[in-house]
Amino acid sequence: MVGLFFLSCLVLFIAIPTFKPTPAAASEPFKYKLGTPINFNNNSIIQNNTLGVFGPQTCTAFGDAFSPWNSQYTSGIGSYSYRYQIRIPHDYPDDVVRVELFDPDSVNQANNAATIMRSSTAINNGFSLIEDVLCGASGTGTSGEQRNPCVFQTGETTLIDSGIALFEQINPIWLIRIDKNRGVGAGNGDGTCNPPNETPPPLYNVNYNTQTLFELYYYRLTVDGQPVQVPVASYYGNTGDSRDFFGFHETDMRWVSPGADKQGYDFPVPDVPFASEVPTIEENTSFEVRLADVPNIYIDPDTGERFLHLDVTAVTGASENAFHIWAGPDDYVDTSATNANIRNVNAIDNPGSHDSRGVQVEAMGRIVVNNLMKPMRMPVNYIPPGAAGAYLAISMFDIDSGSSGPFTFYFDSIPESAWSMSFSEPGVDDPDGVAAGTRCNLGGPSGDDCDNKWITPPPSIIVPGDLSDCDFQNPTQDDCTPFVGGQLMVRVDGGLHDTHTWQTILIPTDPIASFDPTQSCAAFPIAVSSGIRSVTSPGDPSNPYPNSSEFEYPTLLPNYDQFIYHTENVSLDMADAGTLFKVSRGFDFAAGNFGWLKWNLGITGINGSGLLGETAVLSNSLTWPGDSVDYANHADPGSVAADGIPHVVRGYVKPGDATAQNLQVEAWVSASPAQLPEVAAAVNQLIDDPPVLRMIVFDESDAGFGPYGSYTIQRFALFKIIGYGNSAAEDEWLLLEFMGWDGSCGQVESGTDKDLRISNLQIVGPDTPQQGQPFTVQATIYNAGSDDIDSQFFVDFYLNPSQTDPFLIEDSVGFTAVSSLAANSQKTIFATLSGNALKQANNALFAKVDSLDQSTETDEANNIA
Repeated sequence: MVGLFFLSCLVLFIAIPTFKPTPAAASEPFKYKLGTPINFNNNSIIQNNTLGVFGPQTCTAFGDAFSPWNSQYTSGIGSYSYRYQIRIPHDYPDDVVRVELFDPDSVNQANNAATIMRSSTAINNGFSLIEDVLCGASGTGTSGEQRNPCVFQTGETTLIDSGIALFEQINPIWLIRIDKNRGVGAGNGDGTCNPPNETPPPLYNVNYNTQTLFELYYYRLTVDGQPVQVPVASYYGNTGDSRDFFGFHETDMRWVSPGADKQGYDFPVPDVPFASEVPTIEENTSFEVRLADVPNIYIDPDTGERFLHLDVTAVTGASENAFHIWAGPDDYVDTSATNANIRNVNAIDNPGSHDSRGVQVEAMGRIVVNNLMKPMRMPVNYIPPGAAGAYLAISMFDIDSGSSGPFTFYFDSIPESAWSMSFSEPGVDDPDGVAAGTRCNLGGPSGDDCDNKWITPPPSIIVPGDLSDCDFQNPTQDDCTPFVGGQLMVRVDGGLHDTHTWQTILIPTDPIASFDPTQSCAAFPIAVSSGIRSVTSPGDPSNPYPNSSEFEYPTLLPNYDQFIYHTENVSLDMADAGTLFKVSRGFDFAAGNFGWLKWNLGITGINGSGLLGETAVLSNSLTWPGDSVDYANHADPGSVAADGIPHVVRGYVKPGDATAQNLQVEAWVSASPAQLPEVAAAVNQLIDDPPVLRMIVFDESDAGFGPYGSYTIQRFALFKIIGYGNSAAEDEWLLLEFMGWDGSCGQVESGTDKDLRISNLQIVGPDTPQQGQPFTVQATIYNAGSDDIDSQFFVDFYLNPSQTDPFLIEDSVGFTAVSSLAANSQKTIFATLSGNALKQANNALFAKVDSLDQSTETDEANNIA
């Protein structure tokens, strides 16, 4: 497909490389970008921070760098809009996306009394069921003034500190007020900020409340492939004064979906069927979007994802409007509370009860956040493995008001102890080489060194994963950290209720441009059978999740219910990220087992390890960062195994072929005879501080090949080790969480005997397609060759095309991406197509497999149906 994407002109983009090729004749496409996820688990739980926006009639010193009309960073453009994109996965199972806003008004209640409810984890560990609190009470660190936020720290974080609970299992805060009523001068504010520590403090003034406009829209493609913005619905947040010309909607501290027929079972305004209690500006529109009602919505050709967009604009006022956004199915209206505190507790106690089903809301380039707890941690961006070696520049504006250094970046896929970068440590040069004292200092001697300032120059990091300069005898985190992709995170000890702006850009460098998926893989020595199936629920007789008595490790036992993305009883090739597999050790491929690996048969021990023989070798390979690509001379015992290297190595050498040192698909790997009890310390570390591990998936094993048997690599997959048991027996088992497939390394050059064919093209619904309405088709694709197709290709569909020899990619009315297709296998595919080109009669529908000619085939003439 011709990838024509909308590109916003007001945000600073994450320039992630695009891996889908485009036809040579096509113009350079616009591209959707990866944004900053605004929620950890897409479940609408508020735990760390809220989003925010200050009114245009104040100054930037309150932390919003772009909304004030007098901002030097947006001079002359008028009202500034923060942009969010709502990413809808290709396999989203619902036909409705409900977009919800938390507390879209800027009204603060006057009431200071509240009753905190505890999470079940806290109650089970000795906390009281409820606790009465009062904003402004001595020793609480809260304010009793209506103009200020009031958020209570519940004390449940002590359960994390003591190792009893995970962050996802506790409710750290209780929300009473979250907006900040600020302003100076007449009307809605005169563009200046309140002086610090104003005495006496001003009273709450509704005129200063910020009116915020939320505009939901999407992009459709025109007949010539150009993106056109199409409005869906818009909504003004309440201010509590005469600006509420669309009514007052009782949205304070509640989740609402403007225009939706029903808000929730606990909404204070009684539900009237077929009428919204939170009406949109247009009155007949809704933030509850039926996907069938957004024709020709742009579909990302890389992923099949669709996108909605939300602009948030401060229209009038001088105060902070703190809010949040969630999007997902409309299934929870009768079961999930609109009250944010009640929803938080229920969603924490019942994992998955408010899941977005893959929908993710992302801030585009710039984001304003408000700290609700210390320290605050938040995602920055997902970085793919192909970005190894790229530079990230990340800056913060006005991070002050009780903030203190350092702030630390880390990846959720790498142990923080193995890779992190901390900035603003007093008296210490920053890790990107900037001397101490050059940048403003979080906190600083006066506590406000970064007040109304960008941290300059922006802190920069290099994405790990480029091991070409690694000295394995003296490894450093910069040069020797393997990278399988992951979410870049930040942890900052920001001041409570401090508002600040973040801005991010990824700068690709040569390693991205020369990214080579055939390079040897840095992997961990675990082989997993392609024939495994995921666990079923506890107590199920077929393949149940282990009960607590079966676990030997970890000591803080994982709960089956916490794995909300798990799918029961599916094969590995059908698994989604988050699916759990219990695998037992052995060589029997049919039984679906796993095995330990030994990267080469020459090494017999590890110099200076204190361990013996095979135990030392496997333990070292299991210790981060692994040693599959380590060919340095460590003076280890054994014999020379790698051709051209005159010493014993730890890295991979193919058994029986000393010249083959590339860990890749179709290669054989030797098994290790070591057992779990002997290497438990290394495995425990991978559980306690769990990285995402690249493992081999095998489809063939041979107990007679080599002294300990061998496995052949079918492909590579990413897993986390959750726990293990039965280590003293022959059927020791691991519990693994599948995180995804990995084709970023170890791939082989394409085979020559590939032959894609397509047949059985037919319309499956509706029975009589209507002009301008989408319809669904299916077709059968077949690889008649003897070589697998391991890389993604596309099937495009053409309705009444302008020409057929050849087809023009711009005539395509829809497509399906296919990740792979094994030799001599077939697959039925489905696609929803645009009906804009339908005629009253004599319609012609075609399909072409491998429409971008990505696969070299023995016969290119049989790709059309």
